Amino acid sequence: MLNERLQVIVNILKDKDEYTTSLQLAQQMKISVRTIKSTLQKLKSEIEPHGAFLEMKRGVGYRLQIIDEKTFSSFLNRKEDNFLQQFLNTHKKRSVYIVCKLLSIDAPIPLDDLANELYICKNALSLVIKEVKKLLKDYHLVVKILNNDIVIEGSEIQKRNCINDFFFQASMTHASIQNNIILLSHYSQDEIRYIKEALLYVLNENHIHFSDISIQNMVIHILIQLYRCQLGQYVTLDQSLIPHIRRYQRAYKAANELKERLEERMNVVFPEYELIYLTMHILSKTVLESKDIQKLNLSYIDDLLDKIFTQIKERFSIDLHDDQEVYYFLKLHIPLMIERIKMQITMRNPFVLENNRHYQLAVEITLEAVYIIENIFNIQIDRNEFAYLVLYFHLALNKYFHQTKKRLILVCGYGRVEAVTILNVLNQNFKGLFEDIKICDIGELDHFVFNNHDVIITTIPLIISQHIPIVHIQGKIEDYYQEILSLFKSEHDIQYSIGDYLKPSLYKYGALCKNQAAVFKELFCLLKNVFGEEETIKLTRDIYSLAQEVGNETVCLHSRYDCQQPFIALICLKNQILWEKQQVKYIFFLNMNGETHKEIMHHMYQHISNWIETKSKIKNDQKYEKLIESLDHSY
Repeated sequence: MLNERLQVIVNILKDKDEYTTSLQLAQQMKISVRTIKSTLQKLKSEIEPHGAFLEMKRGVGYRLQIIDEKTFSSFLNRKEDNFLQQFLNTHKKRSVYIVCKLLSIDAPIPLDDLANELYICKNALSLVIKEVKKLLKDYHLVVKILNNDIVIEGSEIQKRNCINDFFFQASMTHASIQNNIILLSHYSQDEIRYIKEALLYVLNENHIHFSDISIQNMVIHILIQLYRCQLGQYVTLDQSLIPHIRRYQRAYKAANELKERLEERMNVVFPEYELIYLTMHILSKTVLESKDIQKLNLSYIDDLLDKIFTQIKERFSIDLHDDQEVYYFLKLHIPLMIERIKMQITMRNPFVLENNRHYQLAVEITLEAVYIIENIFNIQIDRNEFAYLVLYFHLALNKYFHQTKKRLILVCGYGRVEAVTILNVLNQNFKGLFEDIKICDIGELDHFVFNNHDVIITTIPLIISQHIPIVHIQGKIEDYYQEILSLFKSEHDIQYSIGDYLKPSLYKYGALCKNQAAVFKELFCLLKNVFGEEETIKLTRDIYSLAQEVGNETVCLHSRYDCQQPFIALICLKNQILWEKQQVKYIFFLNMNGETHKEIMHHMYQHISNWIETKSKIKNDQKYEKLIESLDHSY
């Protein structure tokens, strides 16, 4: 039986009349020349009894000669059938295969042929098609079945985005190698190298700067664009968009120069809409610099960031207003992000799952920021753009938790002299642990604003509505040293167990859920038994749809609604299910209430991230005590 590597080589050679060198094949297959030569010897012996032979010419290369077309075609089909039957043995793999096939052919396919190809009945195929529809939902593409034929319908731009994900991105490697051949072998390594060099040349000539990731993404998008244009599949755009894009003269000029180079070398013609599409990609991936900001009117971004930082402060008691570095980074990033989304241009992020998994607190804060951005600009931020924002907010949080000192209020009812005495004692014994101390006289209590402080030390009984720790000193301040010191400890010093928040009543093992809807129903019942129906409705109604998948068979859910009592819930499924793009088995629901539990929220989320990351610790162990022990020791 031909293995995957042999099948790829056959598909590369069978449509070429000229010789192909071992070096060219090695580069295309990303293996050594020595390995390719031994592989070709094996291929030679495999195909000779079946109507073909491999011609080898020293110093020239290899060429596939087909003597009996019918016999060789039958041989290949038989091998492909065996491959499909062996490897496409789950709904997930079959659904990805169907998406790839529909995108490759881009024409109606008879359902009977598809069922026979996958060795499944029509009823089973119907279930797989439901998964296909779910996979295509994020791309605003629809599956249409007409006259017993199936086809994908939607915009050409979204089809190209989908091709990018399913053929080129690591998250979709479940796709059969049979489909990847269509794009991966369509262009030689020399042609791909030329595309990259042409891109770098025009960018340099026009003083346009891309990140390394953007260069890689751009080359992939150009390959897809070339492939689709050669098939006669062109993008269509709103006519009003053309003059808007042309205003960006530098990007338009670079796109036109790149278009001319590609047309000359790649034997393709780009109509006007394709030139605009190329311009949009260049524009969306351009790295803004300080001088660019000065030329643009970005005052609206100042207002936007102020709203975001204010909301983060109100909800999580984390003030990022003074972080000029993150402010600057976001001011550079957000305008282009908004443009990309409006133009339906996707900038792929290869670390989507990793970012969501590693930085759970940053994810929750980013969800709050995204909620504001989407409502103001009437856009929908995708998982790729979201993951870029997570990086910026994680940077801010990392600095905040490592550098922030406590801000104290000293409320004294004995007069200014007594207040200064206590102040001197605090400075002497807790120097370096607080940022500053604000003195509040008893006469100022009615109008004093407590929100901007972390700890209150008072010599009089005090009741306030804010959730701020209070130390009431009655007698010698020395008697309260340990209590005061405990409030200065970082989250790393705080002693707690995840079991304090993930109670047995919030843990469900072996849930029999077949889809997302069943999981949410199970979660609702779990929460309802603890918090009651009214509170559960509020919690589940406001669950964010973004950033749920974090990899390693795990989903982490967050809600905009903060329960007064912080908690963690966990559902472990008996069998995996397809969530969005990933197979999952573990569903966390995290509701930590940053306003009241900021000090341990960061630490708690890090525990869970580490537990998810270390997949060996995710075991089929239904005992609650063992689960908590593994979570507590995962930091």
